[in-house]
Amino acid sequence: MERSRMFPPLTSRISDALDILFRCEDRSEAERLLLTRCGSTLPLLRDNSSGVERVRLAVIKLSQGDICRLDSAITGASEDWRDTLRSAGFSHVEAHLKWQPLPPPILIESTGGLSVGTLQRIGMYEPAWLHERAEFQLPLHQLTLVGCPRITHRYFTGRFLLSDSGELLALEEYDRDGSPASLNRVDVRLVMIRPSLRREALVDSQRCGSIIPRQINSDGVLYDKRGLKEEGEIFHCDRDLKSLVWTELFTAMVT
Repeated sequence: MERSRMFPPLTSRISDALDILFRCEDRSEAERLLLTRCGSTLPLLRDNSSGVERVRLAVIKLSQGDICRLDSAITGASEDWRDTLRSAGFSHVEAHLKWQPLPPPILIESTGGLSVGTLQRIGMYEPAWLHERAEFQLPLHQLTLVGCPRITHRYFTGRFLLSDSGELLALEEYDRDGSPASLNRVDVRLVMIRPSLRREALVDSQRCGSIIPRQINSDGVLYDKRGLKEEGEIFHCDRDLKSLVWTELFTAMVT
């Protein structure tokens, strides 16, 4: 492969986008396509590395993590990359710098193949009190149940457990009052949802820690609690389903 055809090299922004959107088995092929077909070969961008990055991010965004779509987007960019930028919403010269690629939604599916919804990661949050450990970030997810718009203003960690029947869904949720301070504390709670009935119940809560659902059976739910200030000690807990107080599922719909 000619070195000139691989100019410019992939930036960290490009590499991060590939890591987030593409499957491991497609990652190297996506990188190869960008290096060989979406670089110095682009019309009028041979010596414009910042312009190439902008176009590369555009084709990655349009691909949505699909290698065939990436190939098609690169073909289009080779013909007229200005159309590609418009299609990706990158017409403004700095628009691509504000784009935050998100991974595909997590499918909430039972062992029997019944899907009740998805969890979509919408971003990451770094607690202020962990500034010396910048690598530690909290994933923020939003829930979408089948047949309903996404639930907003509620943020889930991504830890969940669905019963075999698909009738009960246990999720770890950030217990926050809307202020950054409440999220900084990493307060969480475990909620149980009946997806088909749009009902929910509070199972337990933990200040500054985690609650991980382990098993749902006909009698109750088993879960592990751990406080960040308790030196990693794990408490094995259970809750009888009959003791839960069910209410209407709180949903703040996307407009």
